[in-house]
Amino acid sequence: MRAREEVDRHAPVPLYEQIKNLLVAELRHASDREQQRLLSDAALMRRFGVSRMTVRSAVADLVRQGVVMRVPGRGTFLVSRPPATVRLDGLERFVQEWSLEQQGQPARILGFDMVEPPAAIALRLRLPEGGQALLARRLREQDGEPVVLDEDYIAPWCAEGLSGEDLATNSIFNAVERLRGIRAVAVEQGIAAEKADQRLAAILRVSRGSALLARYVTFFTAKDEPMYTGVAYYRSDRFTFQMRVTR
Repeated sequence: MRAREEVDRHAPVPLYEQIKNLLVAELRHASDREQQRLLSDAALMRRFGVSRMTVRSAVADLVRQGVVMRVPGRGTFLVSRPPATVRLDGLERFVQEWSLEQQGQPARILGFDMVEPPAAIALRLRLPEGGQALLARRLREQDGEPVVLDEDYIAPWCAEGLSGEDLATNSIFNAVERLRGIRAVAVEQGIAAEKADQRLAAILRVSRGSALLARYVTFFTAKDEPMYTGVAYYRSDRFTFQMRVTR
């Protein structure tokens, strides 16, 4: 099995992290015998042109994270664990599935500032020329690994009184409703496959060019006023999306 992409020696992500992320994607589609070949020190050294210490660091990290396990006398194998699955049917379920409270740990706040958003965002939020919105950037982790980056622009009339602490432990949906009494009743959503650029790769600890699931949302009030809009980038090795449609 050949790598679909090589390691980037100029990226901010360490080589062993890049190797580890490539292996995770390939191991899920490999037989037991292929897994042994993929995890062989010699094979990894030849494939990526790195030292034994680097490849052993990559495999050891996978063991610590519970992705692979060592079986005495047999070798190292992938631990069967399906990716997190999110149901997308219905607004209440939609919000509940993505609520930070449901995930059992706070998000890491990477940014929380009033900014003048890009023109496309300003148009979506119906802001006047030169208007500002609250940009909240949050990183979610799973098993100690960053897996989702949220970047949301909140309309100023919804953002009043919000703090970074509120959004570390609550969804924007719930925080705005609780603090401002403003309730969302509808959401527009789009999902796209995107490649991680250098910035996203560094934040999510994946190789540049890795596949991400990008989820674009805009929430609206009962008066069809846009409350907030943004995008969340999900590591595709950790998440799948499901949707149910009924007549």
